[in-house]
Amino acid sequence: MAIFKSSDPQKLLAAAKATRESLISRRQAAEASAADLRERARQSARENADDAALSKIEASMRVQQDRITTLTAAVVDVEADITAHEREIAHAADQKMRSETVVQIETLIERWTIAETAFLEATQALEAIAVECGAITPDALGTSVFLKSAANELPPASDVIIQTLRSFASQVLSGTGRATMPRPAAPSPRLVLIEAPPMREVFFVRSGRYRGESGQQILLGQNRRHVLPVALAEKALRSGIAIPLTDARARSLDGISGMVQPDPARCESLDGSPVTEPKSSTAAPIMSSLFEPMDRGPAFNVRVPVEPIAAGQRSLTPDE
Repeated sequence: MAIFKSSDPQKLLAAAKATRESLISRRQAAEASAADLRERARQSARENADDAALSKIEASMRVQQDRITTLTAAVVDVEADITAHEREIAHAADQKMRSETVVQIETLIERWTIAETAFLEATQALEAIAVECGAITPDALGTSVFLKSAANELPPASDVIIQTLRSFASQVLSGTGRATMPRPAAPSPRLVLIEAPPMREVFFVRSGRYRGESGQQILLGQNRRHVLPVALAEKALRSGIAIPLTDARARSLDGISGMVQPDPARCESLDGSPVTEPKSSTAAPIMSSLFEPMDRGPAFNVRVPVEPIAAGQRSLTPDE
């Protein structure tokens, strides 16, 4: 047995978990033993065993029941230890992360101070040179004013920035601020323009069809102009179902077939896709079992005038 216990939270956590598993296993064994002894006691009583035999079995059963109670309490205690160890490990990880964040902030402050000093020295040197150049070019005097203004405005702004950074570092250490450095905002996503595929307009002398990008069937009626992808347009020209717009037939045949939708089964496929028959819009008549035929009697004859009634005449003559 070790005299000194380990202080490593990870090792303590692993040992506590192992202890919990051992206690649970021992409790399960005690529960099984108690159930077996309970059944033995009932069987012995059923067989009319004497009190001494029953007392011996019941004593052993109470030992196992007490063991179950003890082990259950121990499991609860060990689980509390596991929770405490996990909390300690999480706290140590949080403190480590916060310490690293403070180091990053201090490094940022140091880099800012070095860059500020270099900027002020370069600005002052450049300002002096600009004043000397002002005797030759007046534009240099305006530049010198700008440089002097920048050198005067940077120190107070720098003090505010450094003070804010140190305040943030204090919040990180105290736990009131976030544990990690804030990340710069992600750049806006770049929009990529997708160019449409090149198209070509040709004149179809016979009906054709092809499948669009989304799988829909596109019908191309004859004696009309159609715009379609260049590859399909060239295939239509080679097969003879289409002609260029410069062909004389295109001007003479344009529109003579109207805007009637062609039958897909009679259209030539440009891409080898199977034909899709359009859904019929006709429906069978609705027949109701509640319909009752009505008898309107036999047919009758109607006499009508042969000639139209003259203007101003209200009725026909009797012999008509």
